[in-house]
Amino acid sequence: MDKLKQIYLFIVIISIPTSQSSTNCNDNCLTTTYYLSTDGTNECPSEEQCAARVSFKPSQVNGENYLTIDLVGYKVNMESVSLLLTADGIENVYSCKMISILGDTDASVTIEGKAFRNGSSVYLDGNLLCSWTMSIKDQVWPHFKGQPIDLISDDKFSIVLERNDISLIVSPLTDQLTISRMKFLKCCHRVYGNDQYQLVVVPTRHSTTLQIQSIRLKPIVFTLNLVSPNGELIFDCFPQSNLLMAYAKIDRVLYSMADQLLSQRVNPPFICSWSLPLTFKGSTGLNYQVTEQVYGAKIYADSQIVYSNDYIQLTSFSFQSISPSSTLIFVTLFIVNNII
Repeated sequence: MDKLKQIYLFIVIISIPTSQSSTNCNDNCLTTTYYLSTDGTNECPSEEQCAARVSFKPSQVNGENYLTIDLVGYKVNMESVSLLLTADGIENVYSCKMISILGDTDASVTIEGKAFRNGSSVYLDGNLLCSWTMSIKDQVWPHFKGQPIDLISDDKFSIVLERNDISLIVSPLTDQLTISRMKFLKCCHRVYGNDQYQLVVVPTRHSTTLQIQSIRLKPIVFTLNLVSPNGELIFDCFPQSNLLMAYAKIDRVLYSMADQLLSQRVNPPFICSWSLPLTFKGSTGLNYQVTEQVYGAKIYADSQIVYSNDYIQLTSFSFQSISPSSTLIFVTLFIVNNII
């Protein structure tokens, strides 16, 4: 009977569709977390020894970056906890307070001395929790000398946690945050590039979105050239003019493929993105398989090459096929673990 159960389990598992998600596409990769202990250190061996915790989780929607800040105070009784982002004496303060013995709470933000009642808050099982989600366009985004902080490229700000009379710089810089250099995109997508320019590949089952982004510089035009044995794809984006042009060069014939793009978006001054169908028609009417090619790629900024790669795939971790051998290894390990 045991043997029959093992064989049945094997059959069920190999019948799962042959696709898998990135093992890094989870909160452990996306989120940066800092702690403040009751004795003023940045380590919490247990919840009982923890005074506060803050986590930073970035995301990107339609080319726009968002940041969620979750602040927790442990075993709070009519107290408050605060997060400070500070540099050169300028403070951005995110505060979470318990304001009554009935468990009423309050979340607020003070940006360079200007207070906003903003965020969500709750008192639950003796713990105080507050959360803020924002983009750089929001008034509660951290500022420095009247301008929103560019957390992607500027990392000179210190991160401070406070609770009552306990205060600790949990990080002297913000370079470890996953929003810095947009490191969070690598958790779930295939990302090519360097510290200044990146190409992000975001496929779905029906299309592939390509996104070029500048980390620091503001070029007038981005150009992406993708060359395969079957042809060449050329994309010119003018981020400050909200203009994107797309061409294909197949059999030495250059033609526009702008009308075959499923979508396009320009977020001045740093990001250009567009979606390609899995197949598009060439100038002769033949279908061109976009994602089945391996490309050599070059990124130009204002006609200067800023990145090149001889091997780029327009797929990401989420839609790679699993080979039969890797499936067999997975199933074998699963069965052994269950037998043990």
